[in-house]
Amino acid sequence: MQDLPQDVWELVATYLSQEELVALVAINRVFLNLVLDTRFGEVEWIQPNSRMVKSLIRLIDPFVAKRVKRLCIRDSLMQDLLQKTNHFEDPGIVPVVHGMMGRLYGFMSKTPTSPAPEISLEGIEDRPRDIVRLIAQAITKMSNLRIFALECRDLSRYKDTERILQACRSVYNPYLHKLVLHGTLSELSSMIAGVTLVDLEDLDLTFECDSFASPGGLVGARLASAINTFAPNLSSLKILSYAYDDHSQFFKSLGLFPELRHLSIRVRFDKHHFPDTSGLNEVLRRHRLTLHHLEILPEHWNGEDESQTSAWAIFLEQCLLDLDQWPTSLQTLSIPAFDLPTTMSLVRPVANTLTSLRLAHKYLTYLEVADVIDLFHRRPTELKHLSLDVTLTTPNLLGLLARKLPGLVSLTLVIEDATSTMQSILRTDPNGSDNIAWKLYDLSIFNKKFRDDSIFIGAPMSFEFEEGLMAQFSYLLPSVRSFKGRGHMDMIRIC
Repeated sequence: MQDLPQDVWELVATYLSQEELVALVAINRVFLNLVLDTRFGEVEWIQPNSRMVKSLIRLIDPFVAKRVKRLCIRDSLMQDLLQKTNHFEDPGIVPVVHGMMGRLYGFMSKTPTSPAPEISLEGIEDRPRDIVRLIAQAITKMSNLRIFALECRDLSRYKDTERILQACRSVYNPYLHKLVLHGTLSELSSMIAGVTLVDLEDLDLTFECDSFASPGGLVGARLASAINTFAPNLSSLKILSYAYDDHSQFFKSLGLFPELRHLSIRVRFDKHHFPDTSGLNEVLRRHRLTLHHLEILPEHWNGEDESQTSAWAIFLEQCLLDLDQWPTSLQTLSIPAFDLPTTMSLVRPVANTLTSLRLAHKYLTYLEVADVIDLFHRRPTELKHLSLDVTLTTPNLLGLLARKLPGLVSLTLVIEDATSTMQSILRTDPNGSDNIAWKLYDLSIFNKKFRDDSIFIGAPMSFEFEEGLMAQFSYLLPSVRSFKGRGHMDMIRIC
């Protein structure tokens, strides 16, 4: 049996549970590698607890560390370590944290470094300084890392922040495929400026709140210029912003990404954060032939805020004026439905290619839903995934969706009037006479997106109410086998 090819052993392993695999590690090197690859392929550090420390001790061994393909370091880890040492003010821990933050970005640096001092592992759970040093050592040994995610909020609270950010330049793993970073615009700009990532395909950036906005959006422009250096292979760009800055210059400064397939933009559309959307319009025009997945959703949307609605209206108006330059081969689209007729004008040109549609920020009536799904009735490419905000979900609405979209696989509904929805469902026959014949597999029901926390406290549609409502839907839609993407058994127990 020792002579069996490795791919045969790997096939055998697919029939075994993790516990069974661990028991077989001594059989041969193939099983040993499979266990280590499964156990340490993805590493996420959230808090410096005993479980994390045990994993970390294993990862200082290069034979184990090279198994890590994805590393995620949460901001909570650093905050916890710092708080355990005099709340950011211990002169001993801060330099160690700074050194670690610099080394986070140097895990694949080829520059020779002096040997790290030996760290005693006995009782290390109670020594945050040594945990930090150990983290830095482990990272430098992750030679096969492909996905790196780092949250670095509030770096301004650390001393010599600029020195840390400068140390992060030019020492990223040049073979990373995906990079996820959280930070202020200035921090992100410093992190990636001058960095060479020849194989980077996926860039996911979150702009955290700055204590002040840069004049004229200059910092955003510098960040965009840094992103442009990843142009050759970048296929996915995601931007989520909570920053106070004017984002206009950022989008105006973005260049051409020849391989861009996925674009996600979530920023505030108003006169302060995004007064001039022409840059975003130009980005869409520039990539109209390559984009397959597009998400443009305003953050902190308030349909009663005139500055927000006017900014979004200007963006839509420009899109309609250049409708022939709108992306032509979209497979997924997520946009607000605030101005439904205009929104439908943007959906119509790509209805033949769309397989997934999300319309948000407007609760649609039955007739408005009918108008939307008429765009996809008897089209060559069936819509597979649909997400809508609706005023009310009734058996009639579900029947309409089943008739017009028979190939739908998943449906997500955010309901405004939960009480009336429950009443309409309870009036159906539980014995099956009202069952709807459909191929729908997954159903997700969510509460109205209340903007005021005080309103949410008294909302009738709590989490338990959502669960109960979906349980009632299970009678009406016998084809559904999954709720909120997690399988059917949870609902069966509730019923």
